[in-house]
Amino acid sequence: MKCNKKGNNISMNSSKPDLSVIIPTYNEQNKLPILLESLSKQQDILIQIIIVDGGSSDKTLQICQSFSSRRNCLCLNSQASRPVQMNLGAKHAGSPLLLFLHADTIMTNDRLLITAVRYFRQQSELMTSGNLAGHFSLEFYDTEGKYPKGFYFYAAKTSLNRDDTINGDQGLIISSAFFKTVGGFDEGLHFMEDAKIASKIFEKGSWVTLPGTIQTSARRFVIEGLVERQILNAFLCNFNHIGLHRFFDLAQSAYQSQTDTQGLQMRPFLAAVTKLMKELGTLKSIRMWYQIGAYVASNTWQLVFKLDCDRHFKMGDPAAKVIPHHLDLFDRYLTWLFRLPPIKAITGILTFIWFNSLWIRY
Repeated sequence: MKCNKKGNNISMNSSKPDLSVIIPTYNEQNKLPILLESLSKQQDILIQIIIVDGGSSDKTLQICQSFSSRRNCLCLNSQASRPVQMNLGAKHAGSPLLLFLHADTIMTNDRLLITAVRYFRQQSELMTSGNLAGHFSLEFYDTEGKYPKGFYFYAAKTSLNRDDTINGDQGLIISSAFFKTVGGFDEGLHFMEDAKIASKIFEKGSWVTLPGTIQTSARRFVIEGLVERQILNAFLCNFNHIGLHRFFDLAQSAYQSQTDTQGLQMRPFLAAVTKLMKELGTLKSIRMWYQIGAYVASNTWQLVFKLDCDRHFKMGDPAAKVIPHHLDLFDRYLTWLFRLPPIKAITGILTFIWFNSLWIRY
């Protein structure tokens, strides 16, 4: 096969692919070759690879061009915005079935994609609407032996199909038709575009956990500090859920002040929350903390699920094999309790106290 060049794009002619794999990149010269190598080993499936680069200053584009001379690969240029990049890739997909992957992903076996696609199609046929999306369970590499229980808990959650447990690291398989129905990725978001589309999928269709696992790098969590990253993720999830997107504008400038080689500095994010409270005023701030309390109360199940994870961790079981025994009991008998307004209010007060304690800690 020969490579056709059109402007800044590089493509190849081939028969219609079974799956279009869309990968947004920005300075991914170290991780991208590993993903491309694992994709090239996939058997019994014809895949189209679409790399959408956001203006890399390293060798990412050269890697893409070299790979596309040997494989069915399309390289596109875009502004540096992951939702914009992924939407652009979807527009150029040659298959009606899309798979969005992060550049630091690795396939765990050479039949992962064909198995996943067949399972996804089987599950789609059981639905009258066809509004289905799939995600993989996760394993972490680059952990450097740190936070073993923390990464185990994170990995175990990725096998669940619950709100706030599905993110872009797990991959997203979705038909192009359903992708258009949910409106694609929200290009107005600086953060949480994966959480936003996950919620839309819950509203308009269903999720399924695909067979097999994929691996993703934990390097960022190790450098930033897993606890600090968990705290920041809690802020992001909370403000996304309650619709106070002003926080994301404030948090963006805070995040841009960080470097790729340092621990996550929490004080700029704490200052962003404090500034938001000043902008809202007293009454609206009280309402904000009540809404946050309601959201935190709705996530109490995670503390219960951790009991299941700790048990299986001690037994040496893979994270994807955790049986949510305690979680099932919680869902059956106690979920109603955390929906009560007084519990939401108490949780909001406790969360406000916890927030202020972070100023002392950091």
